[in-house]
Amino acid sequence: MSRRSEEIASLDTLRERWLTAAREGPPRFPACAGCQAWSWPPTVVCPVCGEGRWRLVSVPGTGLVRAATTVHRGVAPEFADEAPYRVGAVALDDGPLFLTRLDVGVHQGSRVRLRWRDRPGDGWLWASAGA
Repeated sequence: MSRRSEEIASLDTLRERWLTAAREGPPRFPACAGCQAWSWPPTVVCPVCGEGRWRLVSVPGTGLVRAATTVHRGVAPEFADEAPYRVGAVALDDGPLFLTRLDVGVHQGSRVRLRWRDRPGDGWLWASAGA
């Protein structure tokens, strides 16, 4: 897979472009324009080298669930009606560690693929079984 990237100047633009790429695929994640270190969630400056420029880099969107848990009380009011639900840390192949919702049947050690899920007013990448 060829890796698409583009330099991004601000965190607002970075978030907007990340959401667009997440919806349309393939997913793209921020990497430092100076040292190429991944930074998720995005920060103003690179935690490795201090650079303030970012590139969104395409990744395959597949990975391994490193940790998983069930949330019994929604962490924010908009999630209260969805509890209980599964969340996990996915080590993306050729990408950062990504915290996300997990589909039913996905557990620690599962191979997954990130897929966009619409929610009222927004959406998110979820980890689904099968990479």
